[in-house]
Amino acid sequence: MHENRKTTRACLSGAIRTEFDDIIDESNLLPEEQEIIMLKFGKDWSIVKIAQHMNMSERSVNRRIEKAYEKMYKVMLRKIPP
Repeated sequence: MHENRKTTRACLSGAIRTEFDDIIDESNLLPEEQEIIMLKFGKDWSIVKIAQHMNMSERSVNRRIEKAYEKMYKVMLRKIPP
């Protein structure tokens, strides 16, 4: 799972805005997951800042990021040609 996380993070970091938005849209993220990913990648917020902003624990933020990564990774696999 950690390799998927690294791959997802690298793809999102290198994606242009339209690709990023497409991946987010096609991943069917829950609204909370979507907000966390947008804060993490769109605004480059730390886990601590996201947790404070959303009134949740850092562990909860990390779990939601992991779930979002899994969903986005599946989308990216479909988009990358074999």
